[in-house]
Amino acid sequence: MAKVLINNSYIVTGDQNNTIIPRGCIVIEQGRIVAVTSGEFIDPSNFDLVIDGTNTLTMPGLINAHHHSYANLVKGMNPTVPLEQWMLYTMALGGLLTPEDMYWNALAGAMEMLRSGTTSCMDHLAQGFEAIDGAMQAYRDIGLRVTMAPMISDKPYHATLPIAEDALPPELKNQGAPTAQELVATTVALYEKWHTKGSRLHVAFGPSGPQRCTDELLKECGNQARLLDTAIHTHVLESKAQARTAEFLYGKPMLFHLDEMGCLSERTSLVHSVWINDREMKLAADRGAVVVHNPSSNLLIGSGIAPVIKCREMGVPVALGTDGANVSGSLSMFDSMKLAGLIHNRPDLPQEAWLQPQDVLEMVASHAPKVLLEKDLGRIAPGQKADLVLLNLENPSLTPLNNACWQLVYAEPTSAVETVLVQGEPVLLQGKLMRISEKRILEEAARRGERIRNAFAEKHHDQVLRKAAMIRKACSF
Repeated sequence: MAKVLINNSYIVTGDQNNTIIPRGCIVIEQGRIVAVTSGEFIDPSNFDLVIDGTNTLTMPGLINAHHHSYANLVKGMNPTVPLEQWMLYTMALGGLLTPEDMYWNALAGAMEMLRSGTTSCMDHLAQGFEAIDGAMQAYRDIGLRVTMAPMISDKPYHATLPIAEDALPPELKNQGAPTAQELVATTVALYEKWHTKGSRLHVAFGPSGPQRCTDELLKECGNQARLLDTAIHTHVLESKAQARTAEFLYGKPMLFHLDEMGCLSERTSLVHSVWINDREMKLAADRGAVVVHNPSSNLLIGSGIAPVIKCREMGVPVALGTDGANVSGSLSMFDSMKLAGLIHNRPDLPQEAWLQPQDVLEMVASHAPKVLLEKDLGRIAPGQKADLVLLNLENPSLTPLNNACWQLVYAEPTSAVETVLVQGEPVLLQGKLMRISEKRILEEAARRGERIRNAFAEKHHDQVLRKAAMIRKACSF
């Protein structure tokens, strides 16, 4: 669409002043906002598309700053156990996915995100070139904006745990991992094929976690990210065991090692950071890194509650993500916003430190774009990319509309999402996907999910159960 008008809508701009326009218009040309005005547009005839915003609230598109698209077909198949045991199930399930599965996997997640108001995501996907290539094609087909960070690791799983190798049972000493050179080459190849293609698709470097990567791999990720001017996205200090691992492997806190490897800067997003200490927070703030908070997954597998308030006090920007559907259950950013807005308001803290609705909106509007290295997302203002969400105000969560910011965070208005624009193009219009058949996505997801479920039960379940018991016994997590 060359020229689009959203007319007569209630506009939540997402700017630093939380400006609200009770009745206004948004003019879009070539995928960007060129004007935001108060009142009704006088002459709406000179547009390729006019969207009647009567009884709608228009807000910036939500940004999911951490997501794993492999998980959409396997949600519900991991037990509720600590991360180090949970990972055994995830690795086994991931090995059952074909490249074609990954295409439909990504579509299923993208559909859920669009339907819940998300217009952009950071996808941290652990698969080979062909499978990630399929996922990128899926995002292109459905119209969601994505930064893909191939999740790479060149250490076998047992070497990522804070346990001496001679203390591990033989069954846990799985061998074999790709080399650092192979992993970096794959990421660069994906970058060369997809980065900026259509300006919605980007590729970043995604070391799975510092403890899962050799120093060679971390250094190469840092070097290549600088050369290609792209992001670094990595899990950091998700569990208590990972904090122990840093001391076990490096004799120092995890972020200090990451910094020495050249991987801590303003282009770095630190996923989870549940067990980050004060010295690491200061280092992250000094380097300009962003923490990505994933409250649902942290709670589901008992990792803990990230020190979000302390991070913010020390100047570390905090963004929000859903994590994978198999560890959060939902890809709705409204769910993540509500949870983030609730769990940090503790009675042992002064009420002045509690998160307010505008603080949560800041996480998705101001800080999440930093994860994607996007400077023109997250606000409704001239010059910004036109990634927008229209919510139906005739919805129980938004009726009566007494306090828009409060209700967007705490009322969970996922069901009110009606129309979604990505780069000025309606990809969901009046509740209907515009580029691809929702029915086909659901049919493929159901069929492929059944095959994966049966294969896991037949080939892997008992073995994974035994390994999980060994991990629990050996690690005392």
